[in-house]
Amino acid sequence: MAHRILGYSRLFQGDFSGARQHLADALAAHRAIGQPDTLPWLGGDLESACRTGLGFALAISGYLDQAWAETSQALARARRIQHKSASGSALIFACEVAVLRGDMDALRALAGELLRVGETEGLQFFLAYGWAAEGYAQAAQTPPGTPQAAANLELIRRGMRMWESTATHAGRGMWIVRLAAACLQAGDITAGLAITSTILAKPDQPGITVGLAQIYHLHGELLLRQETPDRNAAEAFFRQAIDIARRQEAHTLELHAALSLARLWRTEKPEAARRLLAETCAWFTEGWDTRDWQEAQALLENNLVLS
Repeated sequence: MAHRILGYSRLFQGDFSGARQHLADALAAHRAIGQPDTLPWLGGDLESACRTGLGFALAISGYLDQAWAETSQALARARRIQHKSASGSALIFACEVAVLRGDMDALRALAGELLRVGETEGLQFFLAYGWAAEGYAQAAQTPPGTPQAAANLELIRRGMRMWESTATHAGRGMWIVRLAAACLQAGDITAGLAITSTILAKPDQPGITVGLAQIYHLHGELLLRQETPDRNAAEAFFRQAIDIARRQEAHTLELHAALSLARLWRTEKPEAARRLLAETCAWFTEGWDTRDWQEAQALLENNLVLS
């Protein structure tokens, strides 16, 4: 139990390596002492909780195949024991892993299941996240500036308003990331910059650390999408995102930001762009079917001339 508490604490503090260790130790102890399926006084299922958190930490850390395996096991267990709280929590983290893998089809399916859990059980927290996940999945495949793009943003905001009504700070950074990213996808650059600028003016706010590298990254992307792009400022924010991701050993986030910086450099600094991507990709030992990895390989193989 102590390892589970410490694991989640480290996770939301941005210490993903520490989170992985504690949650793995919690699972090992759980197996060794043969705990029951559920612990009523805990209000959930210990094994499922540890696997969901471990899956998320693995995904951010760059172990994207292992992350999906842990997440799938957590979901299967929660469904098998028919524990609604465990199912909802597992689905939330599974949505985050799907986003990090760039798998929008999986995200849409998981969001639908999460909404059904929230609606059936009347659980506001899960319903809120289900709306946000569904809006984000749709935003990724909706042309900017369309009525549907605006509807997607409103769905995420609706979820965020309900989530904020629960007075929960844990994971707030991920909500900010999803909303700002959806603004970017929808072409609402002014709204996106307002969101990221507010957070970056005070980045030590509760719950932000887990999403901080992504917020810096998104701010850079939004600066490039202004009517008058600010390439120098965008480069600085991409570099900051990479630095934060490296300190957190968040290799998936590092690659995501490195891709943006390499695209920015591909004309003026092609060798620096190639070196950055090659060095970033060299760390990975799995996740070959994920969106960012495949995009990085395409850029390297085509001498960084892709748009």
